[in-house]
Amino acid sequence: MTGKHIVHVIQSDHDASPPFNLLEWLDGETLGQQLENGQSFSVGTIIWIARQCAQGLNDLARAGFSHGDVKPDNIFLETDGQAKLIDLGFAESIGAPRALGQVRCLTGTPEYMAPESCLRGTVNPLLRDMYSLGVVVYRLLSGRLPFEAATVEQVLRLHGSARPPALGELCPSAPDDLINLVQRLLAKQPVRRPQSYSSLIRELTALELQTLHTRFAA
Repeated sequence: MTGKHIVHVIQSDHDASPPFNLLEWLDGETLGQQLENGQSFSVGTIIWIARQCAQGLNDLARAGFSHGDVKPDNIFLETDGQAKLIDLGFAESIGAPRALGQVRCLTGTPEYMAPESCLRGTVNPLLRDMYSLGVVVYRLLSGRLPFEAATVEQVLRLHGSARPPALGELCPSAPDDLINLVQRLLAKQPVRRPQSYSSLIRELTALELQTLHTRFAA
């Protein structure tokens, strides 16, 4: 699997005892660590990170996989600012047929899980990852998660039925086109989200150029 925005597997042997994956060495911190340390990001930098994540997800999709657990702890920011998706423990093959009667396992992190994750029937894992990326961008812009509750069940219920607090009020500096994009990424119905990573990357690239001055502001 190739792509500069996905952690590279140097060597793997799943028949070994114990089985192992040898990954490339990354120098930096996860986005989750930076948020825990109180780091904030300009609008331009947030879009830059999101575009790189979308490229990583696109590379995964082209290789036939979805990520399954997009969240700040699984986005690594190298010292030069490059973003890489890490921890492919929940990755799954796209379109792999299930055995008759096989139940889909509920995987991922509740605060970042798409509403359809809890529903029966076929789920498009690419659009599910896209929703999770929308939650990440919402959090980076607003400083909070779109849905917070005391229990996992309550969080999942909110993802399925509630509207998040208005992003424009929480982040007035965000351009309208970015707010609109995040709203579409967080759409309850997958069909209302961008329908391909290539189209999402194009939108993010245009926004990146529009907000470039904020990324390099002193």
